[in-house]
Amino acid sequence: MNPHIKNAPSPLRTLIGQALRRYGDFSGASVQGEAASMFIEFANAIIEDWNFHPHRRADSVVPLDYYTSVDESRCLPDIVVLMGLLMHYSAQQASDKFQMYQAQYYQALNREAYTLLTGGKNVRLEMRVIR
Repeated sequence: MNPHIKNAPSPLRTLIGQALRRYGDFSGASVQGEAASMFIEFANAIIEDWNFHPHRRADSVVPLDYYTSVDESRCLPDIVVLMGLLMHYSAQQASDKFQMYQAQYYQALNREAYTLLTGGKNVRLEMRVIR
C-alpha cells in the first residue's frame, strides 16, 4: 500500500498519519502522548480481529504480537490496519462516518484474510467446520 516502504508492512506511525489525513481531523504528524496510546489500543484491537478471524487457520497460523510502539510494524496488510484505525477513531469521535468506515474495515479484513487463506486464487466458497 505504501510503495516507498519496500518488503515490509508500514510502521504504525505511518498508518496513523494516513488515517488522520483521510479522516480530515488534524495533522498525523502531531500525534503524540495520549493520542498515540489511543491509536496503539486501536491497532491492538485490529490485531485481535486478525488473529481470531475465521479465515485464518488457527492450527497453522502463529498469532501476531501486539503493538507496543507506534514505530513498530506487523505482518498485517496495511489496508486492514488503515481501515481499522479509521473505524475505531470514527467510533471514538461518535462520527457519522463510523458506518462507512466500519463497512470498509470489515470488507478489507475479510478480503485480505480470504486472500491469504486461498493463496490469492479465485476459488469457490465452501462451508467448512471450524473446531
